[in-house]
Amino acid sequence: MIDEKQPNTKKTTRRKSSAPRRRKKAETDQPFSGFLIEVPLIPLRGLTVFPGVSLSFDVARDRSRAAVKAAMDNNQLIFLTTQKDPLREWPEADEIYATGCVARIRQVLELPNSENMKLLVEGRSRARMEKLVSLDDMDEAQVLYLTDPDGQIADSPLQEAWRRRLIRSFEKYAAASSRVSAETLMAISEISSASMAADAIAGQLSITTEEKQQVLEAVATESRIELLIGLIEREQYIAELEKTINDKVRVTIEKNQKDYFLREQMKAIQKELGDHEGSQEEQDHYLELLEKSGIPDDARPKITKEIARLGRMPSGYPEGGVLRNYLDLLFEMPWGHVDTERLKIAQARRVLNRDHYGLEKVKERILEYLAVRRMRLDAGETTSKGP
Repeated sequence: MIDEKQPNTKKTTRRKSSAPRRRKKAETDQPFSGFLIEVPLIPLRGLTVFPGVSLSFDVARDRSRAAVKAAMDNNQLIFLTTQKDPLREWPEADEIYATGCVARIRQVLELPNSENMKLLVEGRSRARMEKLVSLDDMDEAQVLYLTDPDGQIADSPLQEAWRRRLIRSFEKYAAASSRVSAETLMAISEISSASMAADAIAGQLSITTEEKQQVLEAVATESRIELLIGLIEREQYIAELEKTINDKVRVTIEKNQKDYFLREQMKAIQKELGDHEGSQEEQDHYLELLEKSGIPDDARPKITKEIARLGRMPSGYPEGGVLRNYLDLLFEMPWGHVDTERLKIAQARRVLNRDHYGLEKVKERILEYLAVRRMRLDAGETTSKGP
């Protein structure tokens, strides 16, 4: 891994394109460690190319198009690295990552009615930029191939153990996420090289550009796989959380849709029958009375439940009239109103004898209750008109 703050890294040289220029062309694209070549450079915005991975992207900037044409005129090799600020129109040497990927251009498509190109490339090898040469029309980079010698030993027991561990983690991630197709999972599982499998998986993860760059800079296969396993397990956990959240949202939406459908269906049936008993308008009326009344908070849930029960009662149900009378009586009561009027026992006796024949024991109990209430009033209490 390269320290991009070192002063001797990524030296920039300016050349005039009009003067004869000498370029050290690469005769091969085989990644030999320590092999230094000079190739055209394209800084990518928000993309990271890994060895062994094919990627398609648009080329719109003039200097990038010139780099593509120069590569096609020679050996089709190009150095792809990511710029640190994707909003930068054209980055300087210290604004791109030193570690990138040497890729071979597989296809160039000229887009109709546009100067832009669509490029299909295949990553070949990790490489570190030792020097950047800025020409008038494009940039070139002197890059050093970076390879892990142990990664070339495909039948190493340790490499195979790391590969199997990585594949298992990726399979769990694929099961929790819908971002990996069955064909992609099968193709990656059949890769025998641990290094190539790691790079293929890195290209499939929905991780940040900075995290992909960390994977690209991890030249040693074991270190790269260890880093990837941590990222995969984190992404798997996030995918499982997303699935749980989506399931909860789906259940809520389905329930709301079902309730809405049933309510509308009930309204339509009631309208067709010309029946308004238990209608939504009646429920709204009682709920409005409840909101405006002075009924205590501890009694409101019970009354709300009764209002909802009235709305569910079918047409002509006998209990509907009883429940409606009960609610009307509740809301007619003077909840919260206080009366300081003195109780008159003699007047109460006259009213009871006038309006009710017999029931002497009941009348006596009422008069006893009123007498007790009067004694309490004399002691300074107030009388509430409500229940």
